[in-house]
Parts: sequence; structure tokens; C-alpha cells
Amino acid sequence: MPSHFSWIDFSEEDRQKMMDVVRLFSEREARDELGIGTVRDSFAEFFFPGTSTIQTRAKYFLLIPWIYRTLEEKRVPSARIAAAARRSETRLIYALLASGDTEGVIGQEAKEGLQRLPSAIYWNGLRSWGILRYPGWRDQYHRELDSLYRRRRSALKTDDEEPVDGNLLDTWHPGLPEAPRDFPQTASLELTPTEAQYLQERIMTSHPDSMLARLALWPEPSDCDFPWEHPIVPSLTQALQTVLAHACNFSETIFGAALLYNLLLARALPNEELVSRYESLIGGWVALIESREDELRRWFDEGGLWNCLALRQARIPPKTRSFVDGWLSLILGERAKVVSIASDQAAASLIRMREYMLKGNRARLHNRRALERWRGNAGAFRLDYRWSTVQTILNDIITGLLGGICSAQA
Repeated sequence: MPSHFSWIDFSEEDRQKMMDVVRLFSEREARDELGIGTVRDSFAEFFFPGTSTIQTRAKYFLLIPWIYRTLEEKRVPSARIAAAARRSETRLIYALLASGDTEGVIGQEAKEGLQRLPSAIYWNGLRSWGILRYPGWRDQYHRELDSLYRRRRSALKTDDEEPVDGNLLDTWHPGLPEAPRDFPQTASLELTPTEAQYLQERIMTSHPDSMLARLALWPEPSDCDFPWEHPIVPSLTQALQTVLAHACNFSETIFGAALLYNLLLARALPNEELVSRYESLIGGWVALIESREDELRRWFDEGGLWNCLALRQARIPPKTRSFVDGWLSLILGERAKVVSIASDQAAASLIRMREYMLKGNRARLHNRRALERWRGNAGAFRLDYRWSTVQTILNDIITGLLGGICSAQA
């Protein structure tokens, strides 16, 4: 039975934290089954600031500001802004579905019943990219809107009738492109060259040293499975290449822990078909690790993972570090026998203890009922650090810069 929470008097930030707890036990967010989400997210935010796995298309970075700017121009009060924004975002769903380009339309199934609106999904990204100048969460913005209106009315004016503190009173970046005249009655997820150039500029200005900024300048859409496979990598700064190598190594090595976890679940059921499947997948993973054994062992021996730029200041829980270090030691340490990891009792014990520490009595390997609800795949994916989402957003921008040529040829 799915988990439900009653939102009593939580702030937007509290709700986001609670939803993170829900996702911890959700099959859809199973990549964090072993509690390495803080490492994953630290790498992801370092490479691709302002993005998230539940974003879909780049155009939402403009659609949401257009909706809210229109509501501000109408001086919709704090008491009504949340409901008015919901109505506008719901109407947007239908407008986008009518455009023909429905890939990535948020709410196309739920429509009026949509629980997490696009504005909630993109709010942090809008702040990160400097499109939204208001520093707080969305519900704070709703509450303080009346105060903002009052400050604007009472602001001192220059001889040209411009507010003296105009920039401080602007909610949205002054360079935000104008919405089309027929918006929001009609809308599209395709970017015009002007819109794409604006998003490119926002990325490069807000996060000039990021991989995201470098990729925003790439001349054509990309199609690769992981960021370290992109042809831009050799031209990145040495600092970015170094962190990218750490991220790649972590993704490849921790993948084995996810596979072993699923193998242990399959054996515990038991389900011979799934046992065979995961033994085969582990065999493929072992071959990958052995093909890079010397390189990966040097990486492990140097011990630079936790000191790399992406993780140096990150708040990685000590027990997460201990688990990761323990796993890496088992597969890359002096006495490592990665070829026999599927039957290694120390490895199995490490996985069991880690799951129990995270989930307590809800741990599948300790709770028969929880085990029986397993659907056959709990986090058996390699970490890509939001790349599948980021690649779509970047391709939207690049296609827009090219005047829609790529989408027209597709």
C-alpha cells in the first residue's frame, strides 16, 4: 500500500524533505536503496546545478516565470496566488498537449489532479539559474507577495520614474524574454532562438565553471548514456575531468553493490529466474571491473574520492562513507576477490547491515512481507547523475539555438 502523509502546516521545504523520505521507499527512486543519494546528488549538483531528475523540458524554465509574472502584473494577492497559479498551470497542461509536442508535458495524465506542479519542480532551478530573483521557497513567495506589492508602490522613484531600488524589487530577471502574445491560451515546449539563447546565457552567467555551462555551448544535440561518454570531455578543464573520473568510477563500482542487493533479494524469495538474471548481471559487472582493475585500484589506493571538488564540502553522513569505503575495500582492496563477490559472505553481510541501518524493520532482507512486495528490481541501475534529464534539457536549448532544425529533421 502506498504511503500517504497529511500536510498539516508544513512549509514547502518541509514538504520536499518529507517527499524525499517517501521516495526512499519507492521503487521508482530505488537508486538510493543503499543510501548513497547524498554522494549521487553532490556529484549531480556539481556538474549540473539547478537541475533535477523530475524536470522534463527546458521550456518550463520560461513557462513558469511567464505564469507568475502575469499574475504579479494583475496584482493577485497572497491569499489567492497559490490557487491562481494552480489554475494557470493546469490550463498550461491542456495548451501544451494541444501543441502536438507532448513529450515531457508534466501532468498529461493527472491534469487537474496533479499533485506536484511544474512550479514546485522547477522553483529551485529557477533560483539557481538566476531567472527567479526571490531567494525563498515557493510558499514563502506566496505569503510575501502582498508585502512585495506594497514595497513597490512606496519605492522612491528617479527622475525617469524608475524605482531607486528597482533591481531589489524585481522578482524575475530583467532579461526574461516576453511571453508570446497568445500565451497561455497556446503554448509549446519548443524554444525559439531568442528563448534558447536566454537560457544558455543564464546557465553560463550563473554557473560559468560547471560542466552544464560548457555543454550549453556544444554545437549539436548529443545522444550518449553517461556524461563521461560525451565528446566534449577531452576539452573540459582538468578540474572537471578529474571530478568526472571520480563520478564515473563511483558509478561503476557502486553498481555492483546494487546488483548484489538484488541478488540477495532474489535468493531470499527464492526466485530462480531472478537469481539467474542477477548472477548474470553481476558476471557482466565483474568483467567490467576486471577490465579496469589496475586503474580502479590506483583510484582506490589514492583515496581521493572524498576530497574531490564535488564532495569536499558535501555533507556526506559518516555511515555512508563507511559503507562506501567498505564496499570499495571488498572489491578493490589488497585481499579483494571481485570475481567471487556474488558468494562473498562479507559482502552480503555489508549489504544486509546497510539496508537494516537505513530501513530498520522495513528492510526487505529482514522483513518477509517487505520482501514479497519487491518487484524484481530495486536500484539495479548505474548512476548517471541526472544525465538523462540534463541531456534532454540541453538538447532542447541547442535545438532552439539552431532554429529548430534538428527537431524538424527528426
